[in-house]
Amino acid sequence: MATQPQRFLEATYRALCRHGYADLTVGDIAAEAERSKSLVHYYYGSKEHLFTEFLVFEHTNSYLSSMAKFFQLGGVNCLGA
Repeated sequence: MATQPQRFLEATYRALCRHGYADLTVGDIAAEAERSKSLVHYYYGSKEHLFTEFLVFEHTNSYLSSMAKFFQLGGVNCLGA
């Protein structure tokens, strides 16, 4: 089960796809997460801070996914080293 902050980060992705950054509101993210705007503000303070955390979250997930694939392919051995 996702933590509250993780739930908001995942909801940010869905709301961002639906609205785009310029039109995205904290209310959109809260609605997507099925939580209140005040709870979003409690964890992140602002749309900008939430978006920054979202970028870090997505980057980390992408990196971890890439590393998992790398090791599934044999790690360093797949590089010919």
